[in-house]
Amino acid sequence: MDSISCMVQRAKYFRTLDKNRNDETIIYFHDETWMNSGEEKTMIWFDSNIGHGPLKRHRLCISAMLGQHEFHLPTIDIFKCDSEHSMDGNHFVDWISRSSSFLRQEHGPHAKISIIIDNAPWHNQIIEETKAPKRFWNKQKIIDWLDSHEITHSTTATKAELLQDAIRNAPRKKYVVDEAAKVYDVDIVQLPAKHCTLNPVELAWTAMKSYVREHNTSFRLVDVQRLASEWIGDLDVASTKSYIAHVHQNELVFRRGDAYAEQIEETLIDDDNDDTDTVNNMNEESENESVNEP
Repeated sequence: MDSISCMVQRAKYFRTLDKNRNDETIIYFHDETWMNSGEEKTMIWFDSNIGHGPLKRHRLCISAMLGQHEFHLPTIDIFKCDSEHSMDGNHFVDWISRSSSFLRQEHGPHAKISIIIDNAPWHNQIIEETKAPKRFWNKQKIIDWLDSHEITHSTTATKAELLQDAIRNAPRKKYVVDEAAKVYDVDIVQLPAKHCTLNPVELAWTAMKSYVREHNTSFRLVDVQRLASEWIGDLDVASTKSYIAHVHQNELVFRRGDAYAEQIEETLIDDDNDDTDTVNNMNEESENESVNEP
C-alpha cells in the first residue's frame, strides 16, 4: 500500500481534476524533456567518434503544454543548455507568466483554464514570506522569525521547541508559479509526486524521441531541434486523444486501488503501535518538507 502522503496527494488531485472536468475547464498538461545531439537508435552500428564526448555537453530543453487535441504551439519553449536539467525556477516562472497571458488572450476573459504540472524542484519555489524555518537555522534566526510573525514563545525554550512552534504556526505555503499564473486567472494544478503515468505528455515525449532517433543522421543539435519541432508540429488529434485516453485508464487503476483501500479499512485490525508509527511517519514527512524545500 502507498504511503499516507501519496494517497492524500492522489485524493486531492482527482478531486480537483473531477471538478475541473465537470466545470468544463480548459485543461493543459505540461512537461519538460531533454535531448542531446547524440540521440540515436541503440540497436544499430554507429561510429564511436560521432555524437559523444564534447557533443554531449550540449542539450536541448523542451518545455511544452498538451491540450485535448494537440500541443499548444505558440508557447513551446525550446532552448539549448550546457548540462542535463538546466531548467531553473526563474526561467520556468517567466514561461508560466508568458503562457498564462497567452492562454487568457486566446480563450477570452471568462474561460476557466488550468495547467497541470509535475513536482520538479523548479516548479516548487515558495514565496519567501510563507517559508517556514528550517532545522539548520540558528536559534536566534528562529526567534526572529517567530517575532516577525507575532508568534509567542517561551524565553527558556530550546531550539527544538522553538522550531516546533514555528512549524506548527507557519502560514500556508504559497508558490511563485501559482501566483504568476493567478495574475491571468489561470489555475496551476500539481500532479501527485512520482505519478508521471498520469501525464499524457510523457507518452508524447517517448514517440517524439523515437522519431528523432530514427531520423537523426547528422548528430548536430540544430538538426535534433528541427526534428523535434517537426514532430511536435505534426502531432495529430488522434494521437493526442490516444495519449489522453491511456492516462484516463491509468487514473482508473489508481482510483479503483484507492477506493478498495478505503473499503477494506473498516476490516483492518487496529494496532496501537501501528497507529503510532503512522502518526510519527506523517510528522516526519511534514518536517522533512520544511527542511528540504528549495
